[in-house]
Amino acid sequence: MKTIITAEFKHETNRYCQGVTGFDAYRARGAFVGEEEINKGYEGAFNEMNAFYNYFSDKEGYKIVRVVVMNAQPGPVVATEVWEFVRDSILAAIDKEDKVDGLLLALHGAMVTESTEDGEGDLLEVLREKVGKNVPIITTLDLHVNITEKMAKNADGLFPFDYYPHIDFYETGLRAAECMYRALEGEIKPVLAMKKLDFILPYMPTAHPEFEPLLKMAQDMRGKSPIINANICHGFFAADLYWQGAGVVVTAD
Repeated sequence: MKTIITAEFKHETNRYCQGVTGFDAYRARGAFVGEEEINKGYEGAFNEMNAFYNYFSDKEGYKIVRVVVMNAQPGPVVATEVWEFVRDSILAAIDKEDKVDGLLLALHGAMVTESTEDGEGDLLEVLREKVGKNVPIITTLDLHVNITEKMAKNADGLFPFDYYPHIDFYETGLRAAECMYRALEGEIKPVLAMKKLDFILPYMPTAHPEFEPLLKMAQDMRGKSPIINANICHGFFAADLYWQGAGVVVTAD
């Protein structure tokens, strides 16, 4: 039996907003802990967490552990205690299992907390240290992710959304889950490459005539060996970070 830990932790941080995004902000939009709460809170939802679960539902020999969902409205920096709660919840879930074979996460990619400017990168770093280099860590991301070196270094596969407005939560989750499945079956060994681009984009719909051909170019690369996934990421300007902005990320075999 192969065990996959899944969790969701999202926030698009706008550092020009005053205040702190704490537990109350997460409860107002999406805060579920444990299998029962996640099943109830996300019943019928076409999102990444349900895509992970549904993809493996008919795969013999796989166990999906759903640990925590924390998803707040965009706003000011995330409270350190929220970040630590999610970190500790995932670490505890890993410790509870005899063996963990993979981590499938639904993150945003533009999280800033009270104590770190790279919320997702720091989380992935902690998890990588916990499970070691041979356990695949694959995560979905928002199109507006500010890709960082730490994210790329500590994940095996990154799967940002294709579209803005975001209409492909579920489909992106399925692509990430398929990558995990193929990795655990020994069909592929995913690795990552990223390139930051020297400009900042506003909120730009992907149907815009200047961007649509680039999106199609990235999509057409997928499945052509050795490319598993390719995305052009818009970044999030209001995170107000040194490394913010557009970028390209590729997951390859």
